[in-house]
Amino acid sequence: MDTSKEKLGFGAVEGRGESHDFHALTAEPGEEHVDRLDLHRPAFPPRSGRSRLRLAHLTDFQFLDPGSPARFEFVNKLVGLATMEKFFPGHRSQELLVPFAVEAAIRYVNQLDEERERRFDMCLISGDSVDNTQGNELEALMAILGGGEFSLEDYFGPYHGVQSPGWEDDFYWHPDPVEDQPKRMLGYPHAEGLMDEVRARHRFQGLQVPWLMSNGNHEVLIQGMGRLNQEVAGFAVGGAKPRGVDMEATLADLPQLASAFEADPQSLFARAVLEPIEANARRAPLTRDQQAAILAKAGGAPAGHGLAGVDLEGREGLYFSHYDAASHTFYVFLDTAKRGGGADGFVGAGQLAWLEGELAATAETDPEALVVICAHHGPQEIDHAHPGCVTREELLATVHRYGQVALWICGHTHENLIDAFADPGRPGRGFFSVTTSSIMDWPCTLREVEVFEMPDGSLMAETTVHHFDYSSDPHDLSVLGLAGWHLRLAANSPYVGLGRELEGRREDRNARLWLGPRA
Repeated sequence: MDTSKEKLGFGAVEGRGESHDFHALTAEPGEEHVDRLDLHRPAFPPRSGRSRLRLAHLTDFQFLDPGSPARFEFVNKLVGLATMEKFFPGHRSQELLVPFAVEAAIRYVNQLDEERERRFDMCLISGDSVDNTQGNELEALMAILGGGEFSLEDYFGPYHGVQSPGWEDDFYWHPDPVEDQPKRMLGYPHAEGLMDEVRARHRFQGLQVPWLMSNGNHEVLIQGMGRLNQEVAGFAVGGAKPRGVDMEATLADLPQLASAFEADPQSLFARAVLEPIEANARRAPLTRDQQAAILAKAGGAPAGHGLAGVDLEGREGLYFSHYDAASHTFYVFLDTAKRGGGADGFVGAGQLAWLEGELAATAETDPEALVVICAHHGPQEIDHAHPGCVTREELLATVHRYGQVALWICGHTHENLIDAFADPGRPGRGFFSVTTSSIMDWPCTLREVEVFEMPDGSLMAETTVHHFDYSSDPHDLSVLGLAGWHLRLAANSPYVGLGRELEGRREDRNARLWLGPRA
């Protein structure tokens, strides 16, 4: 669904609760593109130039193994049901269904690719593609990106978690017809048979557009926040899953506990009540080199996805570059995850020096190439106060220095957001940071970006937000039906559902981003 033509909003009530109702989704009038003149005022109409580059952007799948011991669904209980606006949840009701939302997004990108004479040059996937730095999560995601017929149980094993009727905890939504708080308080419906279909064999189409993927904090840290160590790595593959904590004691020292979790996740898991589960060695956290090897061997184009033959020795993260000769575009993929813990972004001196070298080499060998940076965090999400992080001035000066960077494509915040970063030395020039909402949380959208070059050498990047196709029939448990359940549950979330700030301002969604001629 092209949201410049129509978008999704709340429809009929499907269930009534004591504090909220559960709504179906329906089509509403779309939103025309807004001209963003932050950097440059155009002299030509939007479509008077030639199409220079066409991108799809997907981000923040948080593709997860829901039975993993290294998850903390119980933290939602610390603040209660439907009581908080700004909260990083340990559990979402739709999380079981994210593989099918990812598959629906992939099918939609493939469809968009075929609808236009100008095909997609690249699909950029900007991190937090998995949820908990586990090997089985990344392997399952690569299987979906590659396409084929399989079951999620092939990677995750039998489901034993908080949404199983056998878990017997009414705080969580259970698809099966058992009573729970979301049904009573929020009007959530039954979805009998959904649990079985999630674990059944399905055919996945595979992404048919060339793709490149950046690292995020969830690829590196436990739940995207906690530093990996041997103790927590052993806990992740073990035979016990946290069920809950002493609520009164945990609430009393919550600020200190959150900080301690970043340095040592086991400080939280050690105080949890544990539920016996089946141990699974495939849940072992990934090393950087293991992650790079899995990506390099993944099917699809380009071969190796920018990592084939890359020597990572001496680098402080998984960063790389890729030149696409067909579109005359140079992609720079930064690794902005903090290895020591914490969700904010980080760029060290070593990575900045590497970036400087890549941009300098491009300026010398191909000064007309368009440069696109892709990173999980946008420039505004880098924690420059963190020890070892470069300053904001150093980072922006490096990006601006050669004048070829037009876009910084990112995710992390799960919101639609576009920021302009003016080049102080070149009037009208600079770059736009384009953050797209997550597939996991509402609005669950993807973004299309097409760059046009005007007769005077100025650029216009037209960004369009899309909802993927889905089945609106709650009784349909096909792949697109399961994707429809994901959308409805995300939209009705008491934390970050429809109408909340993650949708972004109108000018952060469908926009034309104007950049002056290169001088």
